[in-house]
Amino acid sequence: MQLSHRVLLQSSFTLLVGIGLDQLSKWWVLYKLVAPMQVTDFFSVVLVINEGMVFGWFQHAQLGQLVLVAQALVLVGLIGWWLRCYWRHRYQILPALILIIAGGIGNWIDRFRLAGVVDLLDFHYQSWHFPVFNLADVWINLGMLLLIYWCFRSGSET
Repeated sequence: MQLSHRVLLQSSFTLLVGIGLDQLSKWWVLYKLVAPMQVTDFFSVVLVINEGMVFGWFQHAQLGQLVLVAQALVLVGLIGWWLRCYWRHRYQILPALILIIAGGIGNWIDRFRLAGVVDLLDFHYQSWHFPVFNLADVWINLGMLLLIYWCFRSGSET
């Protein structure tokens, strides 16, 4: 099966929209949000620059931004290579991989520009707060959930 131009255009559009929405939301928080904004009793929009890894782990460790940027580039590159080599057999997972790549690129842009990732979505209950995250993290997690679903759905063929 050949990758049709329509699938390629849809994938490219999804990738660009995912990166665009992520970067637009981060731009708004960085340059327009004056103070944390309480949206509901359990959700706020805040500005957090995460210099660490996922959920702020290793926030003050001496890992170095270069290592984190390189890691993201390698992972996105490997997924891209895998897609290029194996999409003929696993074309169903294309949307999942596109979401993961969009999220990886969105966070990579932040690390490259700001030496950290802009996080803004804060879910909380009273004094408990879930780790603040961004749309790129949403794309990555959605992509992973789709991959897991596809793997269970396809059974032993994977």
